[in-house]
Amino acid sequence: MQTENSDSRQYPTLFSWEDLTEIISSGCVIITLIYVYLNVHSDLGKLRRHPDHQEAYDQWRSKIIAAHGSIPQYLLKERLGWVMSDQTPPPTPPPQVANQPKYFTRDIPDKLHKLLNNDWGYAVPHNVEHWVCLRRPIGSRIPLIHQDLYTSDVGYQNALSNGLYGFTNSDNLDGAQEIQNWIIKKFGKDTTAAYFLNPPHLQSVKEVQHFHIFVKR
Repeated sequence: MQTENSDSRQYPTLFSWEDLTEIISSGCVIITLIYVYLNVHSDLGKLRRHPDHQEAYDQWRSKIIAAHGSIPQYLLKERLGWVMSDQTPPPTPPPQVANQPKYFTRDIPDKLHKLLNNDWGYAVPHNVEHWVCLRRPIGSRIPLIHQDLYTSDVGYQNALSNGLYGFTNSDNLDGAQEIQNWIIKKFGKDTTAAYFLNPPHLQSVKEVQHFHIFVKR
């Protein structure tokens, strides 16, 4: 939810595009739609909001928790509209969607995912947009990381443990080719973007698999 204080472009930047790409490639990124959780094995301490922006976010966060119980509940219900009622828990295994793809592809149906702008972005350059692509968790279990996308089992197992990242100007696409193709389809073939994905067991909002995209305009 945007507020008058949520737009990061109101605040000074703290690092350059080059800094951002270095941070993303430094290690596994533990980040949610709303908040950053730092991985001690990477440089993610650099990925933060301007202090004044962080103060505005903290005030907003307190109000959201008071109203909705938690940030994940707010995200799933208010931002995504994907929460099932307490009386109807998600089935195990979930029902299969007709013609459901084997894994996330560039042509994934709109009903199976959502693209959102990060409401409370970080102190990136003002010409960089932060987007999040989320896979619908109800009635579908389309994986973002899939063995068929890798040239070796070693690469696949590494992605399950450490996530993956990439850049649209790179040819090193092992495991990320469909995600990158989706980004290019969505934002254009000449897009300069960096993206990253965490394995499910490291995502703070475990109900929703997602990956992040920083688009340089």
